[in-house]
Amino acid sequence: MRALGMQRRRVRRLFLMEAFFLFLGGAVSGLIASAVIMGLVRLARFTPQTPAFLMLQNGHPSFAVSAPQVLASVVLVGLVTVLGAMLPARRAARLEPVVALRAAH
Repeated sequence: MRALGMQRRRVRRLFLMEAFFLFLGGAVSGLIASAVIMGLVRLARFTPQTPAFLMLQNGHPSFAVSAPQVLASVVLVGLVTVLGAMLPARRAARLEPVVALRAAH
């Protein structure tokens, strides 16, 4: 990208945007998968003889997940993802085009 004339700032932004969209896709698919799995587990019925019956509501598992908890978790994971991508993005932006072309296979 640098060899084709892309500015360093744009290379760095491209890396960070890629990390953000990977996070976004993972977060959305994870939220959907967890909602489906919690719904399926909620359908399971346990008898009073089950050792875990004390932790159930009317014989069914229940999940107490609040919207602020989910939002805080998603924001935290997003921040960690983007912060984790900053160093590789910075290195890619600083890479000289000649070095990058030599290393390409």
